[in-house]
Amino acid sequence: MIKSSCTAFLIEIENIQKAIAIDIDEIRGFILQTLRILGVPSADLSIVIVTDRKIHYLNKRYLAHDYPTDVITFDLQEEGRSTRGGVESLDGEIIVSATTALRMAKDFGVAPRTELVLYVVHGILHLSGFDDRIPAARRQMRKKESEIMGQLGLRISSRT
Repeated sequence: MIKSSCTAFLIEIENIQKAIAIDIDEIRGFILQTLRILGVPSADLSIVIVTDRKIHYLNKRYLAHDYPTDVITFDLQEEGRSTRGGVESLDGEIIVSATTALRMAKDFGVAPRTELVLYVVHGILHLSGFDDRIPAARRQMRKKESEIMGQLGLRISSRT
């Protein structure tokens, strides 16, 4: 586990998988850039990179979904501390599946690391107030993901 404190950001990253080689410093850099792009003044984030088996277990246990997924976000903020467009601070845990990133990277023709970073960005957007449960909101979230990934210098293909 690596902790990074920069200004008002505390970022913990734990890698408990072997499907993708992870550069923790690079991931931390992408997280910090994403927070700056979003104008987030402070954050306390825990990022855990896991296998499909582990994320399946967590998805079933905490969300009653009996399948693996790409990312699960747990918002740990006090009520009312963040709103889309006016984020005061972020406090949360983001679980991402490297196994899913590896598989989906092949489908979308991108590098596995790019796919994994997309999942982290997606989780940060959830913590920032974005939602993807209805089509209109999903389109807005996808657009923001694409904008951020572009600013990070990472190409992603169109998602629905």
